[in-house]
Amino acid sequence: MRLPLSKNIDAPRRRLDIGDLVIFLYLTAFVRQYLWVVGDNRVAWPLTVALSALVWYLHWRTKESAEDGTPKLFWPSVALPLFGFYALRAALPDLSWDVLDYRLINAERALRGWPIGPGDFFPTRFPFNPAPDMLMGLGRYLLGYRLGTLVNFSVLVWTGMLLERLLRFFIKSAGARCLCVLLLLLTEQLLFEVNNYMVDLLALPLLLEAARIAIETEGGERGRPDFVRAGLYLGASLAFKLTNLAYAVPIVLLFAYRLMRKQARFDLRAALYGLAAILLPLVPYTLYIFRQTGNPVFPLYNRIFKSPYWPVIDTRTERWGPIVDDPRFKHLKAWEILLWPLLQPFRVEHTAADLGPHWGRVSVAFVAALAGTVWRGADRRVRALGFVTLLGAVLWSAASGMLRYAMFVELAGGAITIYLVVTLYNRAKKTAPPSGRVLARATAVLLSAVLVAQSAAACVYAYRFEWGSRPTIFRMPENHLHDARHLLFDRSARGYLSAEERARFDEVGVWVESGPMTSGIQVLFNQSAPQLCVYMPEFFATEESRQRFARALEVSKGKRLATVCMADEFKSCTEHLRRAGLGVGKISAVSLPYYSDRARFATSYFMEVLPPGSGGGRDFNITAANAALAGGDLRAALSWARTPPARLRAGERSALHVLVKNAGRAVWPSLGGARQNFRLFLGNHWLDAGDGRVLVNDDGRSSFPYDLAPGDEIELLLTVTAPRAPGAYVLEVDVLQEGVSWFGLKGSDTLRLKLKVED
Repeated sequence: MRLPLSKNIDAPRRRLDIGDLVIFLYLTAFVRQYLWVVGDNRVAWPLTVALSALVWYLHWRTKESAEDGTPKLFWPSVALPLFGFYALRAALPDLSWDVLDYRLINAERALRGWPIGPGDFFPTRFPFNPAPDMLMGLGRYLLGYRLGTLVNFSVLVWTGMLLERLLRFFIKSAGARCLCVLLLLLTEQLLFEVNNYMVDLLALPLLLEAARIAIETEGGERGRPDFVRAGLYLGASLAFKLTNLAYAVPIVLLFAYRLMRKQARFDLRAALYGLAAILLPLVPYTLYIFRQTGNPVFPLYNRIFKSPYWPVIDTRTERWGPIVDDPRFKHLKAWEILLWPLLQPFRVEHTAADLGPHWGRVSVAFVAALAGTVWRGADRRVRALGFVTLLGAVLWSAASGMLRYAMFVELAGGAITIYLVVTLYNRAKKTAPPSGRVLARATAVLLSAVLVAQSAAACVYAYRFEWGSRPTIFRMPENHLHDARHLLFDRSARGYLSAEERARFDEVGVWVESGPMTSGIQVLFNQSAPQLCVYMPEFFATEESRQRFARALEVSKGKRLATVCMADEFKSCTEHLRRAGLGVGKISAVSLPYYSDRARFATSYFMEVLPPGSGGGRDFNITAANAALAGGDLRAALSWARTPPARLRAGERSALHVLVKNAGRAVWPSLGGARQNFRLFLGNHWLDAGDGRVLVNDDGRSSFPYDLAPGDEIELLLTVTAPRAPGAYVLEVDVLQEGVSWFGLKGSDTLRLKLKVED
């Protein structure tokens, strides 16, 4: 695994690889944080690019050079299959929960300056270091929203290149190495993130490179520049995600051990250089958030730092790892933490609901790391890597235990597993007793079969499951082909708004974040407006936080406050507003485009928010129906809130604005019974324009966000899908009580529209 080192540019030629390009983006994100002090973006960004290019050139001039680069076989055998998984959903915009919740706003704010601006009240629910989101945001602005995720694909390819390099010392065949690298990379969590804006992949190559440098360090064999390089890698990985501390700690311990092992005197200067390098990527945001909150890692570890803006609570829940709820077994908690990598595949409730299924690669990696560490016959480099992996797995378990934070364990432990397979296979050839040969071969075959089975299962899972619920190109080829026309042209979400929609969002002076799914949408549609996060109760748990919120409201006095709320979050959004002392004014239904003329959040609400002391706004009752409405109450008055289209393309989806008035004598409950029976919906039929025959009885549906009293009126969005066959049709809109009847069948007036469907 040892590679020739050289600081002479005339020594083995340095190759520009995909990792160097990614490192330039990494540097740009961190340099931009240092230049937050430059208020004018027209000055800050040219300086950022220039300084990043200078530092990148120093990196390239001083990096290791190798006689042999990545084998050509790597690209068709490793990079191409990974790109296949990337391309499965690449044409459709990423709609992952975390991305909409806080990653978009983290990136947009930090790329433009200070993350918390004048008039903001904690504009993101998780004000973590925005460096990884800035990096993904750079990809978004360079390549467009869809292809911006190529950053994650590039990082994964770079990770594969480093793994191939790691396997060289015990696998001589380039083809065999590439096959092994592919097996290591085909794990559930890696494939889940290869084509979205999640950031957990970004630190993997940095941790692997830092670990490799530590493993190869023997006394003075490494120069101080390598300690600086490893320190920068570790510091950047911590800035990307603090949970990477679980792996940084054992790597630092290994560095310390290697330095002291063959030296009579500890190289204090090298250690200080390395420590300073670790701190360098962390300094700007750590100092900034400490000044803002009194906690350098806000809101984590608040039991230690005690920020006045966050309560002292335990944020761990069952989904975060090994927690024993039964008091009788509290004494087993330490053992559960130690054994969590083995227990985790059998605790489905911790991962499957949030992260998708998995086949336990982390368990195999943990056992292999344990074997590689304690086996005296193992190569010293494998034992060192085993130590880092084993201790990292235990620290990961104690800190979080969440599966997607264990990808380093899966990769490093997977490499050790392959080492054990190769070693057992080679020993089977040399072992004299036949029983020993059989046992060694059987063990090697079993481990190989487990790796292959896990990789195959991961491929199946990644094909079926995706955090943003995007279908693959094979399931909906027409949607992919249609949206592919936006590739490279989707840098701005505002470009998909109509002039009327842009004007509406431009009028907003302050955004109120009432729910977790709209903060990113709001900042994309109006980037300059301050944001007030009111849906996190922790931000209102202390007197200091409430005073800070009051000051933010004072700054916003005289400005128009508004929020966007998803239909299925209406109840929680209005409750969050009430708890914050805010009221709800005018409500209008909106259909929000998301980097596509087709991909829209079909039913959402644009709500006027009233400040404290303005009368409180409207009250909403949200109740469940437990019986059918009486026949005389199945009455609705329907009209168009906006002029509907006269033509649609075959199969086209269109959102229609409909005013619905309760013309009966009873309240219409907005929710249904236990099985959704008796729930009210606005729906539509498609009729033949000639004889009035019903061609499609139940097409689109829209639910009611709150109870509608007699005489009350609400605007709803109904998304309809035009028939596939061109021709003349009648669109009929009606109200339905599930399990009871369409209102039109009980004598209520329906709303009809003649439409022409064209090719």
